[in-house]
Amino acid sequence: MSYNHVQTRYIHGALTNANQFASDLSWLGLLAFGSRNLIVVVHANTGQLIQTLSAHHSPVILVKWWHEVQPYSTNVPYSLKLASADSTGMVYVWDVKDAQALTYFQVSSNPKQPLVHIEWMNQHEGCRDSLAVLTASGILAVWNSGTGSCIWRRNVIESAVSLLIDPFDYTRMLIQGSDHFLLINDSTPYKQPQSFNQLYLRFPPQGYPSHNKLNIDIHLSTEKPLKNETNTPHQNLLAVHFSKFHRNVILLLYRFNIVFLHLTGGQAVSQITLDKGTSPFLKIVTCRQRDAIYGLHENCSLSFRLQQCNKNSSYNTETEIPLETHSNELLVASPNIRTNRSLSTHLEDRNSCASLYSLASEFYYELKCQADVIREVTRNGRNVHLNLCHSTEARIVLLYPESKMQVWELTPKSLGMAGSSTLAVHQSIGPNPVDMTRGPKVAKVNSLSSYLTSETELLTNETYREKCFIITFTFSIVSYYEGLFHNPTCIRMGPAMTTKNRSVYKPFLAVGSHQGRVQIFNLYYHTPQRTFSVLNCPVTGIQWTSMYSMLVYGHTEPALTGQVRNEISYLDLTSGESVTLRKGHLSEADSPIESIKVSSLKQYFLVVFRDKPLEYWDLFTLTPLRILSAPNPITTAVEWAPANITGKIRAQHTQKTPGKGETYQQEVYLMSDIDGILYQIVAEGTTLREASRFSPETAMGMVTSISWKGDLIVIGDSDGNLSLWDTKTKKYKMLQSARGGIKQLRIGPGKGNFKIFILSHNWIEVKDMANNSELCGQLKQPFDTCEWVNPDKLCLLNLSEGWLRISDLAFLQENDVIKKEQLSTPIFCPHLMQQSKPAFLLRTLLQHHPWLERYDASSFEDVSIPSISVRREVSNSLMLIPDLYISMLNNAQFGVAERCCIASVLYGDSNEHLFWSLALYYLREFSRVRKGNLSKLDEVEPEARLKQLRSDLFVPERDAQQKITSSRECLFSPDHRSDSTEENLSSGFPGSIPM
Repeated sequence: MSYNHVQTRYIHGALTNANQFASDLSWLGLLAFGSRNLIVVVHANTGQLIQTLSAHHSPVILVKWWHEVQPYSTNVPYSLKLASADSTGMVYVWDVKDAQALTYFQVSSNPKQPLVHIEWMNQHEGCRDSLAVLTASGILAVWNSGTGSCIWRRNVIESAVSLLIDPFDYTRMLIQGSDHFLLINDSTPYKQPQSFNQLYLRFPPQGYPSHNKLNIDIHLSTEKPLKNETNTPHQNLLAVHFSKFHRNVILLLYRFNIVFLHLTGGQAVSQITLDKGTSPFLKIVTCRQRDAIYGLHENCSLSFRLQQCNKNSSYNTETEIPLETHSNELLVASPNIRTNRSLSTHLEDRNSCASLYSLASEFYYELKCQADVIREVTRNGRNVHLNLCHSTEARIVLLYPESKMQVWELTPKSLGMAGSSTLAVHQSIGPNPVDMTRGPKVAKVNSLSSYLTSETELLTNETYREKCFIITFTFSIVSYYEGLFHNPTCIRMGPAMTTKNRSVYKPFLAVGSHQGRVQIFNLYYHTPQRTFSVLNCPVTGIQWTSMYSMLVYGHTEPALTGQVRNEISYLDLTSGESVTLRKGHLSEADSPIESIKVSSLKQYFLVVFRDKPLEYWDLFTLTPLRILSAPNPITTAVEWAPANITGKIRAQHTQKTPGKGETYQQEVYLMSDIDGILYQIVAEGTTLREASRFSPETAMGMVTSISWKGDLIVIGDSDGNLSLWDTKTKKYKMLQSARGGIKQLRIGPGKGNFKIFILSHNWIEVKDMANNSELCGQLKQPFDTCEWVNPDKLCLLNLSEGWLRISDLAFLQENDVIKKEQLSTPIFCPHLMQQSKPAFLLRTLLQHHPWLERYDASSFEDVSIPSISVRREVSNSLMLIPDLYISMLNNAQFGVAERCCIASVLYGDSNEHLFWSLALYYLREFSRVRKGNLSKLDEVEPEARLKQLRSDLFVPERDAQQKITSSRECLFSPDHRSDSTEENLSSGFPGSIPM
């Protein structure tokens, strides 16, 4: 592994208030969010940075992942597509893998009317690239993101707050306005909507049925509130959500309660009210697999509530159909058209208000779990982002403004015998709820559907009900990610790669913060490795002493006299031990420390102060060797001579280094004073001897930075002059620039590399001094400090924006292509494959092996894949699939259908997952009808019964099986050019297999 190769990328910092709605979690577990002007993509389950995108010139306010639509040709490969919008109304559509902007268009040029919502509408047939955009002024438009053209635009409401799409009907939208809702029933990407319904939230007038048992005084009305109605339910509304579990039900979120409204009846059917002393609601998310709600509170705590049914429920369960499959329980989530114990099934049959309130009294939501408050994470709870894992619905992703991400998982805590509650969990040892046979145990992925059993299954199956347990839950953190510090102060790159440290080299970058902490980044992965709390004051500088040790220094804020309290600590990264230096001066007022310079041979270091002479220290013993007094000059810049200039000259004295048994060596450093005079000082043990003194030309200002490599010395001053000294030829040359005063300059690492960066107040330039000061690149942008990463990369810190940029020397490439080998933890993501054909082949292999008697997901050696690169990529991707999923594929009870459902989760295909979840239910019902009732199989041997129940409806007859076996060579052959076969193969759907 070559750690010297570092990709160009941004390392983001803290989030701002403008980014509070800019986050979205994809089906693949990729979290995209806005951090100031950047877009950051993080893999939530492993907590590693995947990609950063930069093109916006204003804060990013909205991001939305593209819904994966099953491709049917290699010409339309899998892609990671993302839409983002900023505060100026500019929308970008990204290819996340290649870090390229596919298209961009301006929706609204008025900054006072920003965008409030963007939503992909590719669920409609033939509209893969349709993007709906809603502005705060109420303009709803649909854009073709492929061409950047507007399909239609219409002003639908005076002022808009948010937009919702019904999860049961994609043609229905609900727009939240400032004082009412707008319900659109015919929204399509093809034409403008024509059917509008304005709905108002009102308190019911006198004469309505009594509803004191629920205390819900809100209903929907098509009539506007009267002028004397100043207090309406719409004023204190925080958010509105569609229920993913019930049809025609919306959730109104208030600070202390959640109200469930039925759109058809217009009445409130249930509510959740917080107890006294409970922190108010901030955000909520609803679930699809079970009727549950996750809540985020103002104190940043999490809560989980489940729907419960009263004991004396009057529902008739005989006509209810459980649309869910319990094989492996995890991935087969309940589809959208669920009717099992749904409120909508009964509400549509009851039109009177009294019936609605009577029905609502039978349902309530019980608090099952609440996470502890973590006050150390954030102080601004209102800007915390809340996202739910789509495939499991058992994981919650919290993104904090301080660029920290936590993944909380809902897990079973304790079990007890089931009583009046109808929510239970499968017994760890016992019959399966579907076939009631003792088959092989298959591990389950933690998901909401695997924890909670269908209520209908409990009510109709007495045997299963007797073997169920009450389940309670707890939240636990399973993943964590942290970006750059909230307020970084300085950066310092670790030692460069040499032939001596090549075996242990890692591209470490140290970042200091205002809280006295130091963060260590591995730039190969662009992720922080460790964080240390070192000082009790802001860190102003860091100096590496070896690959795994450093000197950290800082000072408090200056008083009126300009005096501060300085701190210096020696930090060992391997043990985390920190040794404080200058202990006797910690409480004394002193001149601020400007910098610390470590010698090339790592024997000494110099402490440079702003208003007094420097101090000369021993790095081995961490003790001062000389503290210079007032007659000595005040240092403005200092630089040690490189090791090849100093040489290994033994000092004349015989003083030994404690614990080392070696004598000191002579070293040389170059320093300048406030008058611009340069001094060459020889350091030899406890002795400092002036070797020479040079007075520069009068045109030179105060020296601000010195860099010395080989025979070349480069000096920059406050007037923007650049002085070049060749110590071998004794030549002197001065270059003038119009960029202003030079803040920092440094020659790059590497043998024979004399490229130098010159950092001014608003400019940064890179020149090659070995090639007549040729300009390699320049960028007009204010940066606070710069560091060499390797001979062809720079690290730039922008304190005002709070991010780091890893850039090339020409400053042209901002983000690099995602490469799997540069991920600290390998992940399975077919969208990151270099070619499209391996992704299609792998999906086909995961779904069906018609040429094998027994399916084996990890075996494809007998498949003829002529291309070596395709075979290698398929093999490598197959190894990245977790063993748990491989086990579920090999033990799929319902054969091809269940494996297709599992593959859809691995590929992040929500539409395919929904289709196979629905198909599995009907295939299961058809299998029961064909094989007879389960009670008739009691006298059959267990093995035969298990074999009958696990028969695969997709397995063809013998003659078809022979055709498949004889044609599998043709199926994967590159000479096979049948359009239908290629289409079926690339789609991942088992249509190429005869039925």
